[in-house]
Amino acid sequence: MRSENSNIHENVDAIIWYQKTSSLYPISTFLHPGLLPIGDQFTTDPKHNLPNLDWMILHLKRSGIRKINVISEENFKGLNLYYENTYQDIDLNFHQDNVISYINNREENLEHTFIINGLFFSNANYNKAITEHLIKENKATLLSFKGLKYRVGLVSINLDNNRVYSFQEKPIDKTKTVNSNVLIVNNQHVEILDLENIKLNKTPEFPKNRLSKLIQILIQNGYLKNSMIEPIEEELYIISLNSIEEWRKMNIESFIKMYSFLHDEVSALIENH
Repeated sequence: MRSENSNIHENVDAIIWYQKTSSLYPISTFLHPGLLPIGDQFTTDPKHNLPNLDWMILHLKRSGIRKINVISEENFKGLNLYYENTYQDIDLNFHQDNVISYINNREENLEHTFIINGLFFSNANYNKAITEHLIKENKATLLSFKGLKYRVGLVSINLDNNRVYSFQEKPIDKTKTVNSNVLIVNNQHVEILDLENIKLNKTPEFPKNRLSKLIQILIQNGYLKNSMIEPIEEELYIISLNSIEEWRKMNIESFIKMYSFLHDEVSALIENH
């Protein structure tokens, strides 16, 4: 399908952000998470050896974004050098900072910013979500999706006799709406918020995640609207790779299938490397 990339969003830039975390230790001590290949080093398929950040960049490019800022709280460990001359047709920049500090202090930005966790992958139609955000003139838009997958098995208990009458191994509840932590903001409205004073004191209201705090502040100011994620192709795929355990469990072929709409771009990138 090609229609989702029909318009270029000249007034929208993107932030791909990486939060400092111990969940990818010890790999993250010597390799930046964005450089981790999604596949098996012993395969003959070159797509497996492509750093995961390439899939994210190509998806955003396909979504009509031509200015991308990669923000990392940790040292880039060569990530910025690897991409020095890779993409000639987009404005790709690297900054060591946290996402809130960068948003608050950057000297130059476009009218709107698309913000995404660098380790959150999906075949979502971001172009459609951005277009909806612009048409509706939202101050901020949070992308969400249906289907909460529990990390544990669930049991059902008869409270009268305390007997277990059913068990589900990590079920998916498709009635629940889940926050994707993908955010689109109108920078004119975000600039007037007191972002400089966002502290990292962990409380139930403010989890120890800077983007989650920004989302809470947008809610408190009545700025935030919701947009349901729709897939570019028939079925929505969501893959989060924020921990070693998630990398181990990832099905490589499912990841590549999820991005089937990018295969031409990926092949061209590999050929030009």
